[in-house]
Amino acid sequence: YHVLQTLTDMKVDPKCIRVWGKLNMKTRIRVRCGGGYSPWMEVGDTLGQGSGGAALASQANLDKGITTMFKGSSDLMFYGTVPISPLLFQDDVFSVSETVNAARSSLQRVDIVMKQKRLTLNKDKTSYILLGHKEEQEKMRTALKKSPLICGSFVVQEKQSDKYIGEIFRTFSLFNYFCSFGKFKCVL
Repeated sequence: YHVLQTLTDMKVDPKCIRVWGKLNMKTRIRVRCGGGYSPWMEVGDTLGQGSGGAALASQANLDKGITTMFKGSSDLMFYGTVPISPLLFQDDVFSVSETVNAARSSLQRVDIVMKQKRLTLNKDKTSYILLGHKEEQEKMRTALKKSPLICGSFVVQEKQSDKYIGEIFRTFSLFNYFCSFGKFKCVL
């Protein structure tokens, strides 16, 4: 429902939406596994996983939810007077926060969007990286040990580095130096 509503909100031709919806009604699948194929089973109304249309519609649906949830948020970091909204690529969300409390609020917003869209976050891939001077990082790390970041039903783990769209973000890196130089305290 959410994906079809998003397409309607994007002013996609209603005939296209209706036809696409009908093409994906009463979907039947079977799975190839080591012992051969499973029997055919009906999985109901679904978007074909792996299809180009499903990927685009799913991305648009997630983008709309995140954009709506973060619009006007005071938890966003700013580049001068320009707010840095969460960045999305396919099903990945990347958010920058100046404080631990702003990161908490951002995670709560992401959790609300996931619940609204009936999506789940990958616990192993949901993480944060601390940036800034070593002293600032240690202050944040101490605060996070007392009260960890939580997203939904799990504690978000710290990573020393992570790759996002081909870029590697590290706790100790040249980027970190520029963040420190600019007096930024970042929690990802």
